[in-house]
Amino acid sequence: IFKTIPSYGGASPHINGMAEMANGELWLVTSGMGILYVDKDRKSIQPKRDISKKCGTLYLNCILLDSKKNLWIGTDDKGLIKLNLQNMTLRSYKKPDISNLKIIDIIEDKQGRVFVCTNSTIEFFDEKNNVFIPLYGSENNSLYFKDLTLSKTGRIYIGTEGEGLKYIDPTSLTVENVSNIQ
Repeated sequence: IFKTIPSYGGASPHINGMAEMANGELWLVTSGMGILYVDKDRKSIQPKRDISKKCGTLYLNCILLDSKKNLWIGTDDKGLIKLNLQNMTLRSYKKPDISNLKIIDIIEDKQGRVFVCTNSTIEFFDEKNNVFIPLYGSENNSLYFKDLTLSKTGRIYIGTEGEGLKYIDPTSLTVENVSNIQ
């Protein structure tokens, strides 16, 4: 059964992504309203003003809660935010830490590695050195990336605009063309 959940103030947020927190709470990232959450008790959508303020923008594209309890938030023009939910420390990744400030998608593979898709690059987070390593593309790249998804076999697929489907080879960390779906 689908039920309509009213948002605060009667607004109709443009929801770009969602993540379930460890406590079961559903957080939503929006374009223009920051982070919202589904309040099960009130049966409504409410703002997460404290977390939204930490992001420095209300224009958010994606969200990921990783296996280490870090919340990754991709913005439309302010880069990437990593929030440690255990101690509420925040790290912001902007140029030159990450190649592009428009973050399209974030994903974690089965080995706990985080990958980020900007509109023109695919980047891998080297946790040991706390840096992003570009795997494919550049800011001047004419290939645009749209989406990341993890298959049951553990392969990360990359949706592109006009160039078909690609994937990240988990061993070599190279971006390859898909010749058959696995």
